[in-house]
Amino acid sequence: MARVAAIEPTQADPSLKDLFADFIRERGAVPNMFRTLAHDPKLLETWFDMFRATLREGDVTTRVKEMVAVRVSHLNQSRYCLGSHTGLAKRFGVTEAQVSCLTGAEGAAFTAAEEAAIRFGEALTLHPEGVSDAVFAELRKHWTERQIVEITAVACMFNSFNRFNNALGVDLTVYPKKLG
Repeated sequence: MARVAAIEPTQADPSLKDLFADFIRERGAVPNMFRTLAHDPKLLETWFDMFRATLREGDVTTRVKEMVAVRVSHLNQSRYCLGSHTGLAKRFGVTEAQVSCLTGAEGAAFTAAEEAAIRFGEALTLHPEGVSDAVFAELRKHWTERQIVEITAVACMFNSFNRFNNALGVDLTVYPKKLG
């Protein structure tokens, strides 16, 4: 059960009207994490901008970014982020077997580049003091510096989001089965 109430879109600060309308149009509902952040509209806008910039299709595909997000969220036992991002990962082409592997099972096939990105996000999560030179060297074999920055941003952002949602017990968002 949530420790802090998620603000209903109709009760949110008027400055959030367009942002909430975009969520409803795109997803059918406003995610509870963002509804919780709506207690501080400026904070919500900042986190939302970071979310969009980090997960956009950049030099690293959204598919790979979602793989990293799912692995980090699994390691942090973030029920909320796993609930959202396993579905998104599948929408971007991550197979059921790969999702199972990201959440603890064995045996799914990843490319060497995908594996390096996943292992880097894992190491960053498990070792906040820094990743080993060996893990970073493997990442560098497959990714440019810009791509490494994107992958690092995803892992760091999800470590933050996971902790926010876990600390506040944010409830899973229920989305409508069909849009439009």
